[in-house]
Amino acid sequence: MEGRKFDEETKARGFFIALGMWLLLHEVADDIIRATIKKGRVVPEDKRDFLDELVVTVDDEKGKLREKLTEVVDAALKEHPYTLQSEIIQSLSARINELEEKIRKLETKSAKK
Repeated sequence: MEGRKFDEETKARGFFIALGMWLLLHEVADDIIRATIKKGRVVPEDKRDFLDELVVTVDDEKGKLREKLTEVVDAALKEHPYTLQSEIIQSLSARINELEEKIRKLETKSAKK
């Protein structure tokens, strides 16, 4: 019986280790991507190589999508008004706008470094 408990604890620990590794991998990848974007933005446009141009273009497109996020969420919620009350929709929309603004400020601040 004791051996069985150990096996279950070991499996659970392995699961959490795997999730931790997955999270760490994504954090490291995010750091690399941000550094690559930062480098691409400081290189003069006519001197950018393929990777610099790629990451800057993709980052610009991400910004455009982020701006549209509120519109998309609002449109989707308007199609299904019975799912959420109007007050909740307004609250979520306001919160999304706040988060988008914070993200923009952080990205601007990060890009200036």
